[in-house]
Amino acid sequence: MNALFCLLITLLDIYWWILFIYIIFGWLVNFGVINLHNQFVRMVYHAAAALSEPVLAPLRRLIPIVGGLDLSPIVPLLLIPILQIFLQYDIAPLFDVVVRCG
Repeated sequence: MNALFCLLITLLDIYWWILFIYIIFGWLVNFGVINLHNQFVRMVYHAAAALSEPVLAPLRRLIPIVGGLDLSPIVPLLLIPILQIFLQYDIAPLFDVVVRCG
């Protein structure tokens, strides 16, 4: 059971980094620092977008764009660590599991 909780926490951590990469790449593309003509940049950006959009699209309907700034990624970036802590310290003890990952 410990392995299952560690896997969930690790997957959430990976998803947090995917969202972070998507945000940073979006800024870099919009400010002209990098462009999507580079095949590697395009591949990473589209992969991160494909993985991020299922979570961000519903949030974009709820959170308006303020001054041209999309604030919807802030919600999952803040909720993922909270969910990880909740899993580790509140849910795992219900199953008599002490989660020690890493």
